Amino acid sequence: MKNYLIASSALIGALSGLTTAANAQESKIGAKPSHYDEIIVTARKRAEKIQETPLSLSAFTALMIEYSGVQNMSDIAKLTPGLSLDEDFGRFASTRPVIRGQSVTYGEPGVSTFIDGVLINGSLLDYDLNDVERIEVIKGPQSALYGRNTYAGAINIISKSPADEASANIKIDAGSFERFEVAASMRGALSDVFSGGLNARIYSRGGVFTNIYDGSEVGQQKSASVSGVLYYEPSSDLSIRTRLRYSRLDDDQLRNFNTPVSLNNVFRNTGGVYNGNFSYYAGEITARPINVDDVRLFGEKGFDRSDDIQASITTNYRLNESWDIEFINGLNFRNSRSKNDIGNTADSLNPFLLNLGPVFPAFAGNFFYGYLIEGPVADFGLDTRNSTTDYSSELRFNYQSNAVSGMVGGYFYNGRDKSQSLRQPSPEFAATIEEGFNNQVARMTDICAANSATPFTPCFSSPGFSSIVNFGQQLSDLTYNANRDLLRDGRQNLAIFGQVDFQATDKLNLTAEARYTSEKVRSRIIDQTAIYDYLGSQTGFTSASEVDRQATFNSFNPRFTAKYSLSGATNFYAIAAKGNKPGGFNNPELVAQGLGTYGDETIWSFEAGTKNSFNGGGITLNLAVYSNTITDYQLTQSVLLPTIGQTTSAISNLGKVRSQGIEAELNFRVAAIPGLYFSANYALNDASFLQGTDITEGKLLDTVDDGLVNCSIGLANPLAACAGGDNVVPGSIVGRTLPRAPKHMLNLGMSYTKPISYNLNFVFNGDISYESKKYVQVQNLAYYGEALLLNANIGFETHSLRVVFWARNITQEDSVVASFRFVDEAKSFQRAFGGTPRVPRTLGVRVQKTF
Repeated sequence: MKNYLIASSALIGALSGLTTAANAQESKIGAKPSHYDEIIVTARKRAEKIQETPLSLSAFTALMIEYSGVQNMSDIAKLTPGLSLDEDFGRFASTRPVIRGQSVTYGEPGVSTFIDGVLINGSLLDYDLNDVERIEVIKGPQSALYGRNTYAGAINIISKSPADEASANIKIDAGSFERFEVAASMRGALSDVFSGGLNARIYSRGGVFTNIYDGSEVGQQKSASVSGVLYYEPSSDLSIRTRLRYSRLDDDQLRNFNTPVSLNNVFRNTGGVYNGNFSYYAGEITARPINVDDVRLFGEKGFDRSDDIQASITTNYRLNESWDIEFINGLNFRNSRSKNDIGNTADSLNPFLLNLGPVFPAFAGNFFYGYLIEGPVADFGLDTRNSTTDYSSELRFNYQSNAVSGMVGGYFYNGRDKSQSLRQPSPEFAATIEEGFNNQVARMTDICAANSATPFTPCFSSPGFSSIVNFGQQLSDLTYNANRDLLRDGRQNLAIFGQVDFQATDKLNLTAEARYTSEKVRSRIIDQTAIYDYLGSQTGFTSASEVDRQATFNSFNPRFTAKYSLSGATNFYAIAAKGNKPGGFNNPELVAQGLGTYGDETIWSFEAGTKNSFNGGGITLNLAVYSNTITDYQLTQSVLLPTIGQTTSAISNLGKVRSQGIEAELNFRVAAIPGLYFSANYALNDASFLQGTDITEGKLLDTVDDGLVNCSIGLANPLAACAGGDNVVPGSIVGRTLPRAPKHMLNLGMSYTKPISYNLNFVFNGDISYESKKYVQVQNLAYYGEALLLNANIGFETHSLRVVFWARNITQEDSVVASFRFVDEAKSFQRAFGGTPRVPRTLGVRVQKTF
């Protein structure tokens, strides 16, 4: 970091010489943020002042992003009441934003992101915010206007457009953990009818954590992007905007840890796998050391790499004073490769161990302590190549008159995804399997020794005889199945939508919106496996017939809004809206168990709110209350695949949920002290199950009476066997809080700009954000703890130069940013919990120059 700071200081001196020449130009660097009520948003696909928009939404302009020191989209979430988003599975795969408690643990979230009106798939945590003009976080069902997967809300990003006046900007940011970022942009007129802009960014960060297995760094990040925009306006009636963006991400092994199974403290299980230990954990999941053997597992360090191309073209044409046409086309490509040790432990390629306890073989008069070792060995190494292509097109006819306005439009989306598993043995494969086998034998010896007081079960060995007998496979019998599955998925979405807005009286405005959607989903998979012996030699290859599944999901989603303007500064509104999240497919192996397909999840939402401006816009106060009812909730289940003896995740429509809460936002500009701003927002959400059952809950309850999962509480299907607990009566989860849904969210912010001289300002910004604990699963036993974060920025600015020193997580908050229910592969899949530690305090300096 020292070298970066020295370089930045030198740059400040070099740029200072350019300050005088640039002062004559108008610059956003030295400008003060405008009143909040002056922000123009397009949340309802038309330009409106934010305080006049009858929706609960938060907006962040480019100036607000710069002054608050926001570095990525997870920072935006900290400033937004009701939005939770963090880097839980790295930047590449963190695509699970939660709005108003409507969360998922697996599958697609209920929040979609749009950039310039185009649906974007994938993570946004590496997105270049230097290229953003405005971010709008819209809460509540947006299915009527935005379509698929917006039943909880939508994130609307508007990129910067070129201006007639030429300008350029460069920013250099350096900080802890070898963080370094440089971003530059230029914009301006190219002719009387053309203008354009270019934006580029390079970012890198060194390892934040140490892998205790081999001392390597974990948490390294690299990304780069370049984008260009071209704007054509030959007349006041016609404009065409095109944008092209390329980005590359290159991050290392996921920074996840596993909790030891010895920490499990509830639901004692005396079965052969748990050996009298507990089946589950209740309490806070706290950060633990990262301990993974990714290099041994793959022959190289784990990574996530992707190349993305995003292209869009938007045409606006004004037909007459009342009608105009907007035509938006988007095309997105992504090619990626991921190698990650997701077992989160340094014990890899372990066979399954089952404790049989004392046995009495027919061929001897002694009891033996028996156990069973079975393969194939468990493999938690993922190696996947993926390519995604999607195209979308939206055509809207907009109408505007004094009393009535509206729109009618059509939408088409076609997305294709191809994924190929490429898993193969590493050079240390044979030694790793032998270690895994010996670990299981050693485990059994320890278990036997712990039970040595039991009659007839001594633990000893002598030449030609041992009292501990493996009735399963030996090392030479073990096999390894390398996943080579080929998956091809596709979605085609066709929709028509419309909006009618009627000014009933001078104060009352009524709006009706609706969308009819037909979505065709197709999944094709070829189950392929390369089989290796314990020495790493391939002995076979299996390839099943292609499983081709198709389904169509139709939905109709209306929204009704009433707005009453008490005055120009006070508005009340009420909303009734329906939304849906389409269904899909589970693993083909689950078809035989009736879980191959899951259906739509639907929501009805009722919201009332008020938006108020005081003191000429210097103070804004917004309140919203809502109640959402979700039916056919897509609940993630853990399901055992009896044919291969492994557990997988499945989505089922098993629940009914009520999500209700309050959101409040306050922005206060202190008139008596120019340049001083305060902000505060708070969200209270209670998202809990009204109906629902869970198979894991049933298995846990099954152990209460006798410590065994033997369906002693009943059979789900009385005509079938217990099947190791898979046929147990599922347990009720009524009243349980949705996982990953914080009940309380709070943010307090302060910004102060004070002139020191004619050409120099002092600037300060600080904020405190709080998020209450979140449960890992519907059991509501394990949770990741509350988080209180303090960030601050302090520095100086002229009309064209800004130098800011920043600090993040000042108080060293160490609660985990994510946790998930998992297993320990070395302990025969006993329940464990994985997690992602939080980045500790970081310090840095940012230098920004405008020309």
